[in-house]
Amino acid sequence: MKPSLTPVPPAHLSPEARGVFSRIVEGLDLDATMTLILESALEAFDRMRAAQGVIASEGLIVFDPPQATESASRRYHRTGFPRCYATPLKSLGLDLNRSPLRKVG
Repeated sequence: MKPSLTPVPPAHLSPEARGVFSRIVEGLDLDATMTLILESALEAFDRMRAAQGVIASEGLIVFDPPQATESASRRYHRTGFPRCYATPLKSLGLDLNRSPLRKVG
């Protein structure tokens, strides 16, 4: 029987996202597909954190159709990235209401 290797957090992720990666894979047997899903979720997590930084420094922009290009982009950062982060984690069967994240069931 071949020993199971714990996936290493991708280097391009932020230190915070790499920590989340390590905590999630600890004790779970993830195949290559599940590892890619987790990586995608944490890339969205990093983009969400970056958007939070922009909102913190520049303020929240309310959607305004005459200036839709800039406003829509910031609005998506605020609402879209959390969803992009949560959806893949749910597809891995993780309970997002528990800390640390654990498999449902």
